[in-house]
Amino acid sequence: MISRVLHVLLLVIVCTAIVFGVAYRLQHLYADSGVAATGTPGLPEDEALFHALIAAKLLTPRSDGGLDRVPRDWLLREAVVALESHPSAADPSEADASEAESTRRLLGMLDRTAVGAIVGQQIELWNQTRSVAAIRDDRARTDKEAPQPWSAVGPSDRPLPSGQLVPETFGFVHDGELRAGYSDWLSVSGGSDAVTFRSEVAPGAATPLTLQLVGTPTRLPAGATSKKFLGEPLEGCSEPPVAHQIRVPFRNSAAAPTTIEITAIPSVHCAARIHGLAIHQERDNDGTHYRFRPVRRSRPGGRYVIRALDGEYLTDPAGRGRPSDLTERLGMLPLVGTGGGDSFSLTGMLASTSVPPDTLEVSLTIDAKMQQAAHEALAWGIERFRDDRWAPERKAGLVVLDADTGAILAVAGQPAIPPGLADWDLPAFSAAYPLRDPSSIFAWEVIDKHNTPGSTFKPVTALALMMETEPELQTTIAAVLRGLDSNQLRAATGLTYGSSSFVAYRGAKPVPNFGGSTLAKYADRAKRDPRCIQGDPEATERALRPEPGFGLRQATQFSLNAWYAGVALMMEQ
Repeated sequence: MISRVLHVLLLVIVCTAIVFGVAYRLQHLYADSGVAATGTPGLPEDEALFHALIAAKLLTPRSDGGLDRVPRDWLLREAVVALESHPSAADPSEADASEAESTRRLLGMLDRTAVGAIVGQQIELWNQTRSVAAIRDDRARTDKEAPQPWSAVGPSDRPLPSGQLVPETFGFVHDGELRAGYSDWLSVSGGSDAVTFRSEVAPGAATPLTLQLVGTPTRLPAGATSKKFLGEPLEGCSEPPVAHQIRVPFRNSAAAPTTIEITAIPSVHCAARIHGLAIHQERDNDGTHYRFRPVRRSRPGGRYVIRALDGEYLTDPAGRGRPSDLTERLGMLPLVGTGGGDSFSLTGMLASTSVPPDTLEVSLTIDAKMQQAAHEALAWGIERFRDDRWAPERKAGLVVLDADTGAILAVAGQPAIPPGLADWDLPAFSAAYPLRDPSSIFAWEVIDKHNTPGSTFKPVTALALMMETEPELQTTIAAVLRGLDSNQLRAATGLTYGSSSFVAYRGAKPVPNFGGSTLAKYADRAKRDPRCIQGDPEATERALRPEPGFGLRQATQFSLNAWYAGVALMMEQ
């Protein structure tokens, strides 16, 4: 009995010692690890470690903007150098010993802790973007999960590690047109050595292959042609980033696959910020500084599906968040998103939240049948203007609401995002051509001054004027709507023909007409432009007869902000 009690007591003592030992070790590694050397309390661990490594010169900038870390045996080398320089020197000073200990702890954090692994990965990814060679093609692929059809080798046929990290600043390879059908990139990075890309062409293939290449080709297949694209010159780069489009005509009549090869020199790349990476640069009069944004810790990815109001799947039923074929057909990619990396879409927002591990179902108020009607209506409307001079610039947005509940029943936009895009294409195209980004055409998301949706409220103001029932106001409002001369308009609203803006009260921000035009420019005008009129002479004469005064017709036809602001305040008062 006594022996059993002693064994239990000994076990408790040993377990307690282990727990305290582990706690002490963790405190030694983390709490007193040298990360606090940044002197900035409250910083996240990864950000603090990165800045401490920079400050201690354990991370040093390269000429291309990359970051090199000291070798893993750097401390040993330093000790050997110090011993060889002063073989008879006494023990190091307290300050030197403290600095060496701080350095040892920082390198220990970088090499042997979870937060160090995060920082090390970000450094590796950042360095990969400084010099890039990448390739992809437009061969039809039924399965996006299929293996990459390209491989990469360096000098002496040495296989090169590859990935898909191509900075979105290479979006200029689209040449102003968002093109679908390309596979994901195969990319290699680092150095200036030539890279050879290889791929096999299936037997019987007789279709020209279009490739996009990041870098400069030095050897192409027989008969291939290339077109060069240069990106915007980046600060700190000796040359702008470069990419090529290559057309390879081939006819593989053999029974076995045929191998094609393309050799290229990587493109330099000095962008100060890379989407998705924590490391970035800031440049000022004092030079270039490296900064670090905290990295979201990894977590098990939850599964989710998005459905329309009538139950139709808008993402894949397996819960991976990929848009369904229906989503692409209905023009809903800007809303649903192209995948988890599409940050401002529904899939991007769900992917960045703590979605439950079991599949979460999200139901929208959008009705698939109504969405289809809205999408087809806009496509028909845009198609009518396909051949006019402004066709490439035309945009349209349509939102259908339930007037009783406010529920959004359909959201359509033109131009539509083409189906079959790789995840990289849309954000890269948007970075290079923001005014042509089809994902920004929805009524609440337009990005240029010609398409702001504020004027859609003018019909509401006009309807409020028409529905006013106060007898004392009805006569005045009817006259304002029909049209007044300059003096009458001033008496009723405070506006004159010379007004280019409206100020509600002294000190208020003016409400200007677009372009600063005065009301006089649009007063006493004909109802129609002669170029728009065809028909009998009498109808033409009536349409071209000047209409005296300035009223609702002119204000609405030319969308004049000052008039609407003035009459809205008149009615309010």
